Amino acid sequence: MANKIQIRRDTAANWTSTNPTLSQGEIGFETDTYKIKIGNGSSAWADLGYFTAAGLSAAEGITFVGDDSTGTRISDGETIKIAGAGSVTTAMSGDVLTITGSGGGSNILTVVGDDSTGTSFNSGETLKVAGGTGITTAMSGDVLTITGVPQATMTFVGDDSTGVTLNNAETLKIAGSGGITTAVSGDTLTIDGSGVAGGGGFSLKVAADDSTARTINSGETIQFVGSGGVTTTSDSEGKITISAAGVTGLYSRTTANATTASIANAATGNITITGYKGYALYKVQTSAAAWVRIYVSTAARSSDSSRAEGADPTPGAGVVAEVITTAAQTILISPAAIGYSNESTPSTDIYCAVTNKSGSTTTITVTLTLVALEV
Repeated sequence: MANKIQIRRDTAANWTSTNPTLSQGEIGFETDTYKIKIGNGSSAWADLGYFTAAGLSAAEGITFVGDDSTGTRISDGETIKIAGAGSVTTAMSGDVLTITGSGGGSNILTVVGDDSTGTSFNSGETLKVAGGTGITTAMSGDVLTITGVPQATMTFVGDDSTGVTLNNAETLKIAGSGGITTAVSGDTLTIDGSGVAGGGGFSLKVAADDSTARTINSGETIQFVGSGGVTTTSDSEGKITISAAGVTGLYSRTTANATTASIANAATGNITITGYKGYALYKVQTSAAAWVRIYVSTAARSSDSSRAEGADPTPGAGVVAEVITTAAQTILISPAAIGYSNESTPSTDIYCAVTNKSGSTTTITVTLTLVALEV
């Protein structure tokens, strides 16, 4: 029988109520928050801090709050759609968001973190959204996508180079002034500049890490869209909360596949399977008898193309794994093999060479069972 190791565990409420003293190095796990504490032999549970290594706590995200105290929370993999109102225009340059209020006014937006510090943005100034702790941002149209590990931070920086860093589960409050108001309905944050002196409005420019841009005009909205099992809700105070149920920093296994062109018996065809930048390989399945080789790069595949079946690859040749099947068959990779992209710019492409051993001309589908290690 296999051995199983379990650590002490309970809900956050029960830990707080019991308030035990953990032994030196003893681990306590909150089953509902996915947070842990490590004992020192003397401090009670309530006096211990949480262990916050990247990826060990559940993804909780950041919260955007409007002047009416409604808001929304954004988490890993979700998107921010920013929209202006009241004659607003926006402009994008690199990862910088520029807000322009054509009717004048000052301090039209204030960005505030959980620690109540923040910075005000005047008409024509810029807001730079920068990722941290493995988080990145990308823009498509008027949607800003935030992607990173569950334990992530984001930094909002104003033109004066001051800003505030938001950690996992902290909140971001966006407050208007000088005729600007903000309001949230569901997962949408609306910024209204109709009250700016002179009857003008303001503008927003959303910039992502990939330097793409989107201009948001007056009257448009900011929409917070969930994805990948993440949902958003708003409470009575207007905070939009991102829920990522079950996210613990680990990925579940999945499958990815590709099919060769029709190839003659004993001929070889190359395929590229879309997977991950780094992965653990559990299984290789073929739709017909074949010799399948999996590589870290196209260069490795090319260099290995003359190797005969049954011959071992050269050490360091970039071969992740290879299997030979005698029919439609699944081969277990035990122990699992670690594969990765060794291209100069790592990608999610998994490069394979497939030799037909079925005895006739056919197409061959190769299916990999994987667990993501780097996305």
